Amino acid sequence: MQTYANFLIDIDAPFIWHDCIVRWNTYLDSCPSNTLCTYPVSCEEYQCTDVRTLYPYKNPSCAPETNSSTLPGWGYCTCPFNVVNPVTGSCSQALLNYDDFTMSTSDGRIVGVNAFNKYYGANPNAACAPSSSFPTNVSGVIAFSSSPYALPAYLYQPLKKH
Repeated sequence: MQTYANFLIDIDAPFIWHDCIVRWNTYLDSCPSNTLCTYPVSCEEYQCTDVRTLYPYKNPSCAPETNSSTLPGWGYCTCPFNVVNPVTGSCSQALLNYDDFTMSTSDGRIVGVNAFNKYYGANPNAACAPSSSFPTNVSGVIAFSSSPYALPAYLYQPLKKH
């Protein structure tokens, strides 16, 4: 299912995070309509260690990260880590997951309608966290920093136009 969402662009955030539900198997568990369900990253995978050690938020409002959570029926530990809301500065715990984004370019006036406009896809590690306190209709943060977990690091070849 394709879900459309608006994101807040943060040029300093080390990773992408948004309002979603982590499910270990979306084929067996149904995903509520108008909700993005994603696959979790285990606490034993290198992405979890990298995000937690190389790009942690050092914010006094952030709780310590633990590997204690598991998803029902999955049996492995998930990868919780901290995210900071760039609007409010508040800290929340998020779960690292495998995600999928598609976006289109624009000529500055019209999105994806002529030969110069292309669709780009990315399969980044992102995080599921509550996106409260964002402007209306914004469901998360797209990171455009130099971090290897920000969106530019995941962009690949243009897709064919739909």
